[in-house]
Amino acid sequence: MNASIRHTVQLAASLVAVGFGVAHVHAQAPTAFGSFDPRSPECGAQSPGAAVALDGSLAVFFQAGSLGVPDFGNVDALSTGIELFDAARPDARPTALRFSVDRRSQGAANAVRQQVLGNGAASDLFLLDLQSGPRQPQLDLDGSGLSPASDLDALLGALPHTARYPLFFSVDPATAQLMHCHPADVLWVPAPGAQPGPFLLFDELGLDASDDIDALSVGPAGILFSLTASSPTAQLFPALGGAGLFCNGPFPWCDADLLGLLPSDDLDAVQCFDPSLLPLPTLTHTPMFEGELCIVGTSGIVPGTSPWVLCSFADPQPVSIPGLTLDILPDFVLGILPPADPLGSSSMALPIPPDAGGIELALQAVVPPSPATNDSWQVTNPLESDIRIAWVTTRLTANAAANGYRLTSARGVDVVNFDNVSPAGGGPLNGPQQTMVIATVNGQRQVFTPTVRFVGGNATWQLPVPAGSTVVIQSVNVYPWV
Repeated sequence: MNASIRHTVQLAASLVAVGFGVAHVHAQAPTAFGSFDPRSPECGAQSPGAAVALDGSLAVFFQAGSLGVPDFGNVDALSTGIELFDAARPDARPTALRFSVDRRSQGAANAVRQQVLGNGAASDLFLLDLQSGPRQPQLDLDGSGLSPASDLDALLGALPHTARYPLFFSVDPATAQLMHCHPADVLWVPAPGAQPGPFLLFDELGLDASDDIDALSVGPAGILFSLTASSPTAQLFPALGGAGLFCNGPFPWCDADLLGLLPSDDLDAVQCFDPSLLPLPTLTHTPMFEGELCIVGTSGIVPGTSPWVLCSFADPQPVSIPGLTLDILPDFVLGILPPADPLGSSSMALPIPPDAGGIELALQAVVPPSPATNDSWQVTNPLESDIRIAWVTTRLTANAAANGYRLTSARGVDVVNFDNVSPAGGGPLNGPQQTMVIATVNGQRQVFTPTVRFVGGNATWQLPVPAGSTVVIQSVNVYPWV
């Protein structure tokens, strides 16, 4: 099995009828849901992992036990898997961040700092709109009605009062010991009643076993996450610390100051969404990796309606057909979704072929008129996606041929030679590729993220370390088409 997303194929049938919620325009977003840390009085007799409505009612969305978390275990990061952001940089697409901080955070000269000096910030939600460049975070939800001891520790965003799956999460160090996992592992529950399993393990993300993920967003572009300030990997990136965000590994996505925070602060929870989306029919999907399952879903449609999902291999090219204008020129129908549930959502499990890495797709859903309302045809937002080769972590002490990569390290370990590197089932890599080398230099762990240019599957990269250094390479990652 690929050393990446460990999707459970046998759950496909139960996933077909699963629906999704989606975050829309801030002013129209319904109640958000989240969980509190163990010291918060809201936990009471229930586990700190319980997700509750943040509307004053504290209505329980789900108990932590439904995620397979032991009694009083702490779920410190949550995501629905359909969060919207761009992996390259924060301003590459319309993106808004809704986030919270912990009790010790101080914030900069903005709304976070004002709340710290006022009635406290740990139970508040803040909103940062990155549509037209960095802005100052604004107060989104004032938790003044909660106890001063409350700390909002994980965030699911706006969802209806019905359990939606899949759910992605991470747990704190104490709970990780009970669950025999690591606090930097990303776990998931793909369907109601399913047991939790690994989605991405800490070493597959290039993290240290003692790192602790405590804020998480999962979406079509991959994974955004924040680490506690004491995490070894966070300490390698002083501008991020415990308040910045990494993307798809130890690759910095935004520094703490972009969020109006200090590196010594702790980003406790985060949710990403597109503030430009209106509450109209919307198409979403989880990340697409070759040989794995992808969940394609729609929301905001009339219950009982079955949308068609169209696919194009070309860039979006508008085309008009009688009574309807599409944003793509479709090559085929990807699938017909089941009738939408009473909340207007529908989805299906889509198996991605094992040798499909690198294919570029454009998707759009067409929603037929509802028999009940006799309205007109509608189309969702178009999505452009790449099917990616699974994240592959190759340890130099093991034969990596089974994963499709062969790498060697020169003696003296000041040079890494990439020999005959090719994705499984594909030709040799050419052109620039994102890589990650984890090593100890003179006893100190370091993470290097060079872009290495491949010619016919071969490349050489020299470590930028002082002469005479003692270097031990722990792992090398290659991220084609990311």
